[in-house]
Amino acid sequence: MRFFAFAYVVVSLMSVSDLAAESAFERDLKLLKEQREKAIAAATDPVERQYKAGLEQLLKKATAGNDLDTAVKIKEILDAMTSPPVSSSEAAQMTSLRRLLTSGPWNWWNTNRDFTGAPNCQVKFLRNGKCETIPKLTWVNTWEVASPTQLKVFMTPERYWIFDIDFAKQEGTSNPELGTIKDSKGIKFVGVAK
Repeated sequence: MRFFAFAYVVVSLMSVSDLAAESAFERDLKLLKEQREKAIAAATDPVERQYKAGLEQLLKKATAGNDLDTAVKIKEILDAMTSPPVSSSEAAQMTSLRRLLTSGPWNWWNTNRDFTGAPNCQVKFLRNGKCETIPKLTWVNTWEVASPTQLKVFMTPERYWIFDIDFAKQEGTSNPELGTIKDSKGIKFVGVAK
């Protein structure tokens, strides 16, 4: 019996020392990974800052030159540089919202967020990111899905509304706290385009 107890203690001590050795190696591995990530960040940071500054300058030039298509593309790149990655669940929800937005016309109210009275216009959110309005409005130009529940409509790359979209009701209201344009707007899905 003593032999088995002694053998158990010896085997237990060997296992503990193996675990301690593994954890020391694991700590070294973690330290090496951290050092590598810091070195990569330090090396690429100046390049990223220069690229971002160049994009910001080009955005101003494209906006001033009234090339809104290019300006929106540049803005998307800048947003992607500062936005956290989107999960696959959020990406699926954003795809669903994009599908709803492009499936037909939406009524647009300039001041009535409660959707009463006649709408001011009808807007179609085209798949290419542009807006088409009836009657033609020059201040509703492009759009993008900003989050699983938010639509961003651009007047210019720097001036935009953010609409909180209620997917179930198929309507949305501008959120003055989030967009750069602070007035109230409302949109409501009309139906599938014929």
